This record gives sequence, structure tokens and C-alpha cells, in this order.
Amino acid sequence: MSWTIKESKDSQAGLATIKFNDARTKCKVEFEDGSFSKKFDVDDLPQYPNPKKLKQVDTYNVVISGDEETVWTIRPASTAPVVVKVVDFNRPEKDADPEPKTYKGKYGDYQMFIVVLEIQKGKFKGVNLNASFVYKFFETDDGMVGIDGNPEKSDWIGKMANFLDLSGIADSNLEWEDNLLPTFLKIAKNKGNLFQVTLTKEKGYVDLLIAYDDDDDTDDFPDVDKAFPKDEKEEATKEVDTDLDDDEDWD
Repeated sequence: MSWTIKESKDSQAGLATIKFNDARTKCKVEFEDGSFSKKFDVDDLPQYPNPKKLKQVDTYNVVISGDEETVWTIRPASTAPVVVKVVDFNRPEKDADPEPKTYKGKYGDYQMFIVVLEIQKGKFKGVNLNASFVYKFFETDDGMVGIDGNPEKSDWIGKMANFLDLSGIADSNLEWEDNLLPTFLKIAKNKGNLFQVTLTKEKGYVDLLIAYDDDDDTDDFPDVDKAFPKDEKEEATKEVDTDLDDDEDWD
């Protein structure tokens, strides 16, 4: 059974500067539009990305909880592609099967499903991204699964069909089920296909999906440890640290 979601403003997202103290025990998150500014203990930040692999001061896409007490996500503030794979689909409850969600639209109800992607390379490795796709399928005359719409005429249908191709789901001829998502997830996880996505700059939402070739690795978010020789990295960190603590009260 599908379930209906009521949209609510339970978070705020946008471009934010994150600034760390010398010891990397505290940080200050400040939205560029001035709508939010607060200090957090680094231990209270999301597990990924690792704070030690972020620059001392930089801009990211950040999502803050509605009560402004929790940093939910830190994502790249860049439209450069990142390498991802499917790790899960959103579920109505923790142990429930994934199901499509029903939304109220201007022209009637429609269904979507949300795929949880995990970044596989660079300093954002381990960060989860949610990608939304329209859920439009039908049972063919021979009891198989068909796409309900033309990928060449609808951007939403085209994006969904592209996901099915890149994740390897489209490689299988699937028999019709009332809820296709558990089977989709099983196939995608078993395949473990890597592909790339781009993110919108202002909110960090998944935008384009692109094929990934191991022979053409264009990782735009390298690990700090790998990107700089040890001596050069330590010298650069010392210079930045001195400037930071001169003008910031971390107490």
C-alpha cells in the first residue's frame, strides 16, 4: 500500500560556510544568506564527511534541522560529478519494504520513489544523497513490467529510465508486482553499479545522472591526505589555523 506524505518545513538547507577551530573540536556553520549562524561540537556533526578531511574554512551545501539544533547533512557545493552507488530506497518505517510515496499535485495525485545513493570517492566518500524519481509503471499484456510514459518526451520519465539503466535494473526482464521497489532495490544492490550524479549548487539536490568509466576517473573531491604532500599540507594548515583563531571566540 502506498502512503501519502504531507510536505512540511522541518528543515532548512542552503550554501553555508563551515569554519573549524585549530583542534577541530568545534565548528561554526553560517548560511551565506545570513539566515543561520551557530557553533557546534564536531562530534555532533554527521559521521560523513569526515571533518578531518574538510578544509579549515570552505562552503558546503548544509541541511539544518527545523529546531536548528542538528546538522543533518554536509554535501558538496559544486556541480562537478561525484561517483555513487545505490545503497537503499526510502521506507515508510525502518524495517518495512520500500514503497512509492503518493503526493498531491496540481493535476492530481502522483507517485515518487526515493533512492539513497552513497558517494564512493573523495573527501565526501560515505555521504548519502537522496535522488527522487517518478514511479510510473504498468503491467504489459504478458505480465511483465513496462514504463508508463515516453522517456523522450518527459524529463521525469527520462530521468527515471536513465536511473534504471545506470543501476542495472533495466538489464532484467521483470514480472509485474504491485510494489516493484523491493525487487528494484535487490537488483541494484546486487549489481553494485557505479555511476555519477551532479548536484544543484544552491541546495545540493541530485540533478543529472551520468555513466561512469573507471578508466576516466574525474574525482573532483580528492582526499586531503592524497591531494597534498604531508609537509605541504601541514604547513598550509598551520598558516590557516593562526588566522582563524585570531578573530573567532570558540568558547
